Amino acid sequence: MRELRMDRKEVIQTIEESVGEFNMLSERNLIGLVMQYLDRFENSDFEPALLDFRRDLIKYDEQTDHINERDVDELIFKINQSFNRASRY
Repeated sequence: MRELRMDRKEVIQTIEESVGEFNMLSERNLIGLVMQYLDRFENSDFEPALLDFRRDLIKYDEQTDHINERDVDELIFKINQSFNRASRY
């Protein structure tokens, strides 16, 4: 099994940058979900937490009838990109 090497700080920074562009009023629940995971990233095994985050973003998107689809897709893209970069090393 190949070990993934992922830069935790870089991934967290890209997610934080996305949240900074969200509309605070219309995307409050999505921001809450992201903030919950940003806290979790600091104190847990990073890659499994990132996979959980991706799963919960997909679930959130489905439950909200895709109301914030663009932002959810952006976050999922960044998560996938992080895993793709890590698998190249």
